[in-house]
Amino acid sequence: MNKIYTCVIIEDSLIDRKLLVAHTEKIPNIDIKAVFEDGLKALNFLSENEIDIVISDIEMPNLKGIELIKVLKTTPRFIFTTSHLGFAVEGFELNAIDYIVKPVTFTRLERAVHKAIEFSPQNKNKLNTEISDVINPQEDHFFIRENHCITKIFNDDVLYIESMSDFSKIIMVDGKVQIVLASLKIIEEQLPANQFRRVHRKFIINFNKINTIALNEVILEGKLNIPMGSSYKQNLMISINNKILSRT
Repeated sequence: MNKIYTCVIIEDSLIDRKLLVAHTEKIPNIDIKAVFEDGLKALNFLSENEIDIVISDIEMPNLKGIELIKVLKTTPRFIFTTSHLGFAVEGFELNAIDYIVKPVTFTRLERAVHKAIEFSPQNKNKLNTEISDVINPQEDHFFIRENHCITKIFNDDVLYIESMSDFSKIIMVDGKVQIVLASLKIIEEQLPANQFRRVHRKFIINFNKINTIALNEVILEGKLNIPMGSSYKQNLMISINNKILSRT
């Protein structure tokens, strides 16, 4: 028997709310447990009930979707809907599984729900364990799983790694992109710190590919600009200082 995933819908617009309910009811194995018109009412329910997936508007009265995900002690898999693209970045930083720009179509919502199911906490932990099993920080290479295969990647071939919430993009020197089903934090813990450095909450860079360090960014080979957070800059500069030529 297929697992049934519980779902809560939060949307202050009556038209959009009805549309989300109608779309969600068509998705197999999804059981809508409650529908709310604002985040504050949803907060009480989510605090007392274990829910798998929450489909929520970001901009709502009383308690916004992004504020809701921040205050919940146990976080379901959030799918945000929004009329403003700018909210997507903050949503991903809060580990939202996906965001959908309105108007929400059935195909787009179905894809987001399947993504939420795939990245359930149980599957996420399993995937992170699989990644951990094949990365050896003592070597000049590591392995990733993709398309039911294991692919070898040499450290020197990596330019930088970018967080995409529960998964990450490895950008290679030749421009190719590899997708890893692990968070940036998990990857950072496993790659050799003498070569890979976190310079931003969303970026790990290959230390050997640095061309220039500016005020708030690192410029890598190929004139690629990567933002640098102030909290990460100090550690990076400690490593750089002993390599700077002295004036005397």
